[in-house]
Amino acid sequence: MSKLTIPAPPKINTPAPAAKPAAAQAKTFKVSTGTRQTAQRVGIYGESGAGKSTLTAECERKTLFLDLQRGTRNLDVHRIEGIEKWDDLRAVVRDKQLLTSYDVLAIDTGTEAQDLAEQWTVANIPNDKGKFVQSLKHYGYGEGYLHLYDTFCLFLQDLDAAVDWGTHIVLILHATPERVPNPAGDDYLQVQPRLLRAKNADLRARVREWLDHLLYLEIARDLTEGGKIRSSYRLLHPVELPHAWAKSRTLTAPLPFELGNGDSIWQQIIK
Repeated sequence: MSKLTIPAPPKINTPAPAAKPAAAQAKTFKVSTGTRQTAQRVGIYGESGAGKSTLTAECERKTLFLDLQRGTRNLDVHRIEGIEKWDDLRAVVRDKQLLTSYDVLAIDTGTEAQDLAEQWTVANIPNDKGKFVQSLKHYGYGEGYLHLYDTFCLFLQDLDAAVDWGTHIVLILHATPERVPNPAGDDYLQVQPRLLRAKNADLRARVREWLDHLLYLEIARDLTEGGKIRSSYRLLHPVELPHAWAKSRTLTAPLPFELGNGDSIWQQIIK
């Protein structure tokens, strides 16, 4: 009986173990000192007719207006009109080639920009059931306000990129009275920028934090003992008041504004 020959198992070419990836080099940081001159984020708000657009137009630096409400039609300025949709607005502020040819970009107004953001939000973001709604309130439970907040914050990111390019931003805003709770006494009214303010989506406060300067342009009035207006004048407030929001990283006192002296004000803000 012949012996059964068992064939040797086939040789398997085992690949050489892969080389370990080189360890990523740790990022190093450098310490710098001193002040840095960077582009500024400036917000100007006040009542209708206070002169917000006029003050902005008097800046002698090359300024481009995004005129969302045709508020510059009586001013000799560079402007872009016809921005009717939220995507149009974002496309313009992301156009680096366009913006770097200007020193200042003025959005006239941020309040109208919020309206465009609201229209886009309702048209593009469905509710939690996957259905589109007709207005923010139809999302339910404040969800619509949160969607609008997130949408507008994308616009702030676009403006941050423009600031990084070296373009100063001026955000012109309408004003609205707001009742402020006072634990120590009676509630009181305070003038604030007219932007969304909801419990879970306080865009007004977010924009205030984002700005380097929030300036309140007030039409101040001198009254007679009988309460009649004797004279009126404009003051630009850079510091918080009991009756108005304001902040500034550099200015500390109110600045009088008269037609023709606007650039002297801007020289103190944009350096």
